[in-house]
Amino acid sequence: MTRRAVIYCRISQDREGAGLGIDRQEADCRALADQLGWDVVAVHADNDLSAYSGKPRPGYQRMLADLRAGAADAVIAWHTDRLHRRSGRDSSGALDEYIDLCQARDVPTQTVQSGALDLSTASGRMTARIHAAVARGEVEHQIERQQRARLQAATDGRWTGNKRPFGYQADGVTLVPAEAEALRWAAAQVLTGRSLRSIARELSGRTLTSTGRPWDPRTLGRVLRRPRNAGLSVYRGQVVGAASWPAILDEDTWRAVVAVLTDPTRRANPGRPPRWLLSNLAVCGVCGGLVIAKGRARPSMVVYTCPAAAHLSRNAAEVDAFVTAVILERLSRPDARELLVPDRRADTAALHLRDAALAERLV
Repeated sequence: MTRRAVIYCRISQDREGAGLGIDRQEADCRALADQLGWDVVAVHADNDLSAYSGKPRPGYQRMLADLRAGAADAVIAWHTDRLHRRSGRDSSGALDEYIDLCQARDVPTQTVQSGALDLSTASGRMTARIHAAVARGEVEHQIERQQRARLQAATDGRWTGNKRPFGYQADGVTLVPAEAEALRWAAAQVLTGRSLRSIARELSGRTLTSTGRPWDPRTLGRVLRRPRNAGLSVYRGQVVGAASWPAILDEDTWRAVVAVLTDPTRRANPGRPPRWLLSNLAVCGVCGGLVIAKGRARPSMVVYTCPAAAHLSRNAAEVDAFVTAVILERLSRPDARELLVPDRRADTAALHLRDAALAERLV
C-alpha cells in the first residue's frame, strides 16, 4: 500500500550551526521511504532543540497537524528517540498523544535505526514506551556524568569553559592586562561610593565588555561580583576552592565590593541632584530642624522654610548666592589647598575592606 509519509527530524545540539545533522537524517529517511514505496509529502524538523527539555517543538506540532488533517498517513523518523523521550518534564504526555492519534487514523511509524513501531497492538505500544524510557535513562546518565565532570573540574580549580570572561583570554586563565586593570579601577570606584551607572559610563569610554558591547550597570555589577576575580572556583553558585587562574583582586577587596553591591540599603538609583543648595541641609535657627525649599511658581518665589512650624522664611535664591560667594571667597585664599586634603579617617574604601574582613572571620 502506498502511503503519504511525513518525515520528522530533530537534533538536540547543532554545534556546527548549519543544520547538517538534520540534513543527514532527512537523507536517510528519504532513502527508507523509497525502499518502502512511500511518497514523502512533507518534512518537518526541530533543529538544536532537545525533547528532554520539555520546550515546545514547532516542527513536531506541524507533523501532528498534518496527521490530524489527513495530509499524511505515515511517519518516518531516523530513530525512535528523535520522536519522543519519556520525561517527567513532558507533563503533556506527548508519547501517549502520538499513540492515540496513530491508533485512531491507522498511521504506521517507521524509523531508519530502530525499525517499525507497531502502535496497533498492546505489545507494540509497550515497546514504544520502553524505547522512550531507555532513551530518557541514557540522557539522565549523560547529564550525571557531565555534572560530575564539571564538579570535579571546579573542585580542581580548572575552568569549565563558557564565554570569554572579561579580564581573561579565551582560555579563561591568561590575564588580559588592560581589562584586569579596568576591573581593579572599577572595584576601587565602587568602594569609594560611586554608583554603578556612573562607573559603567566612564568604563565604556576606556574599554568594552568581552562581547564588544558598552557597559551597563547590571552587567558591570555581575562581573564585579564574580568569585573568579579573586581567584576562586565556583560550582552552581558556590565557591568550592582556589582556582588555577591568577586573581585580579585580592580576596578582601573582592568581598568588600560584593558587600557594597549587595547591601540592601544601597540605592541603585540616587536620583537627580538637589536643585537648591541648602534644602534638607541647612537647619532652622529656632528648632534645629532641616529646612526645605518651597514654592514652584518661579525661582524668585522659592523660599527656605522650616516645615515643622514655619519658624522662618528666606528667599532661597538669595541665600544660595550668598553662601556660594562665601565658599568661593574662602577657597580663593592661599591656604585653601589644606581644606581639600582628603581626610584619611573617612577612607570609605579602607572601611569597606575592614568590614568585609571582619565579617568573613565571623562566619
